[in-house]
Amino acid sequence: MDAQTKDLLRDSIREVLAGSKDLRSALVELGWDEVVADDAKAAVTILFTEQGRARAASRLLDTVVVGELGGAIDPAAAVVYPAVDGGAQPTSTIDGERVTVNGLVLGPIGDAPALIVPVAAGDGVELVTVPVGDLTVTPIDGFDPDAGWSSVTGSVTSTGRVGDREAASRALAAAQRAVASEIVGVAQAALTLAVDHVSTRRQFGHTIASFQMVRFRLAEAWTWLSAAEATVDAAWDDRSPEASSLAKAYAGQAHSDAVAHCTQVCGAMGVTYEHDLHRYVRRGFVLDALLGSSLQLSGALGASFLAGAPIPRLVAAAAL
Repeated sequence: MDAQTKDLLRDSIREVLAGSKDLRSALVELGWDEVVADDAKAAVTILFTEQGRARAASRLLDTVVVGELGGAIDPAAAVVYPAVDGGAQPTSTIDGERVTVNGLVLGPIGDAPALIVPVAAGDGVELVTVPVGDLTVTPIDGFDPDAGWSSVTGSVTSTGRVGDREAASRALAAAQRAVASEIVGVAQAALTLAVDHVSTRRQFGHTIASFQMVRFRLAEAWTWLSAAEATVDAAWDDRSPEASSLAKAYAGQAHSDAVAHCTQVCGAMGVTYEHDLHRYVRRGFVLDALLGSSLQLSGALGASFLAGAPIPRLVAAAAL
């Protein structure tokens, strides 16, 4: 996908996010399946970056997971993600065909024909389907209630298995890359707010943006986010679970550092409810907790590397 096509797609997605409550249907009208088939990397990255910038709440991440399963499941199925205290590892279990569900969904699931649930299976992860009706769904009114997440709990009989462990690993990796892009988009929007703030507020007869220390902080925030974008881009090319986890971890850390600088340059105004910055601070930290926080993933990656796992080389070594 060339630069001009990406710009057109970005503009179209912004219009969809600004004007549609049914994002899934709007994307279908946009011909989303054809766009993904043409260039999944560009399509998913742009979609989730823009969703982050718009701070939109949706179940679009489910389409990424389902898309990795090769048509083995109804596209309208919803996904139960691990509870945030479990990191990227399943928090639901299976005994025979009985599934104890403990996780979260990213939006209303009333229209979903089934739920896809990751469960621990020996030393790997499997995906099973369960019916929707017999589970308890409770809205999560926590750090960012605008995210629209709900916890899902209950014990039900599985209606089948989806794909194999390799498919489950691909789906998790794709979801982590998508969430990483969304986190970057959230932080980019926070940086835009901070730049607008310091460009209009004045002290000592000058705009705040003219002060060197303010510029240094905003430049460092921009650097963090540019590096996070590059890491996600490289993870798409690599596509390994390790590279995708690394991209997700780096995006979470980049958001944390970027919004710290944004909050600092916005001063007292930046920590009030009257200013919108707090919305992007909260959304970014909530997304960081989904599918493994930067701290959880960094620890897990470090442990695996120390145990002898290969370290992904996301950037080719420069020739000397």
